[in-house]
Amino acid sequence: MPKAKSRKKIEGAIIRVKETLTNTCLEDFLGNKKTREEVVDIYLNIVNKDFLKSFKVFPDKSFLFYGPPGNGKTFAIKCLAGEIGKNKGQIYVVVPYEIGKYGTAYINLGAVKMNTFFETGKELSQKENVKGVIYLFDECDVIMGKRENFSSHKEDNKVLEILMKHLQRIHDEDTNEYIFFTTNLKEEIDLASIRSGRMDKTVVFENPDKNARFELFKKEIERINENAGYDVIYKYNLDHLVEESSEFNCCDCIEIPKRALKNTLLKIMKRRSRNMVFPVYLTNKNLLEEIKRQKERNSKIKKMGFLV
Repeated sequence: MPKAKSRKKIEGAIIRVKETLTNTCLEDFLGNKKTREEVVDIYLNIVNKDFLKSFKVFPDKSFLFYGPPGNGKTFAIKCLAGEIGKNKGQIYVVVPYEIGKYGTAYINLGAVKMNTFFETGKELSQKENVKGVIYLFDECDVIMGKRENFSSHKEDNKVLEILMKHLQRIHDEDTNEYIFFTTNLKEEIDLASIRSGRMDKTVVFENPDKNARFELFKKEIERINENAGYDVIYKYNLDHLVEESSEFNCCDCIEIPKRALKNTLLKIMKRRSRNMVFPVYLTNKNLLEEIKRQKERNSKIKKMGFLV
């Protein structure tokens, strides 16, 4: 069995902390009203950290975003970082933990990588031009799975133990470090990982309700028309689109106008040698056709046993 490399060698050769600044902000995040309000509360919690401390109230440091895929869990975190970055001198760096990159089957190596990941992030948070660090664990159920599972490996448990140690440290220390976890499968997470005192706040990201779908369709259509310089999508009925998309997630709603435009352009390109008609226009009919295709696509995915 291969021996674990020393931490000193790992830092230079294997660990790569990806620093990602984002230009998105909270107004870009669209979803259900309650979810949006809770995301805004997290933003206020972070930017008003010193105000909370003046009342001996400690800010939340760890967050779990969960719910069906395609509803903006990771995007909401980027929007938070971007919104904070709009404030002068409030640059927060998003540091993602890439499961496929840091995961390992070698004994002790995964735990060392996890420890080095957090130590590197803490050093980054103390740099002069960085106000704070947001650690991002996408699909966290992969490393926070229930330890009693038959498939659980001793190395997996060691990695989880190191993660829990740093989660507790971030919760207890007065640092500008915040840790976000996302998952589609909350029920697969070890309960000790998300108990009170370790996980400060959980936010559910459900499929968009009628109001949220209305805003998602509206914003994407307006964006397409603005980019085109004219109303390429016109004579559309938002209420009709909302009624026909009751089981869609946020990504589905955003993709419908995009796909409708792309399919229309493809049809034009196929008859390029014939009469080309400009400008290009789409109507409600084109959007409804694409909604129908998306329903068929979702139905096939469900039959295959995947989450939608």
